[in-house]
Amino acid sequence: MVLLKLEAMRSGRPSEEITREAVRAYLQDRPGKLPPGPAPVIPEVDHLLETRIGAAGRMAFYQGLSGGFYFVADLPKEEYAPVEERNRQFADLSLGFVGAAIVAISEALDLPRIATADRRDFGPLADAFALKLLP
Repeated sequence: MVLLKLEAMRSGRPSEEITREAVRAYLQDRPGKLPPGPAPVIPEVDHLLETRIGAAGRMAFYQGLSGGFYFVADLPKEEYAPVEERNRQFADLSLGFVGAAIVAISEALDLPRIATADRRDFGPLADAFALKLLP
């Protein structure tokens, strides 16, 4: 199983080796097998849908959430301390809450495979925590 870093779908940093299109293609090649989405990125997805697609996109996302179409991986209370720890440990990356929470969720659920286009931040994290970045 793969943990999906949804936030990376909008990053589009020019320096990234893996493009948003590659992540999208990776997911499209696996119909019906949508990976877990970390709960901390839901507000970012909500904003992205509003600004890029509009209200209809947001409503479809909400229906998918409430209908169980998406598997949302929550951050257990005991995993907030590792979020703080990862931000201290990797202060030079400016991970913020979401990046560090994705690593914490990955560790808590034993899901070392993360679909992301964000190699700048997640490259060092992959090395440090034996994560496999996809595609």
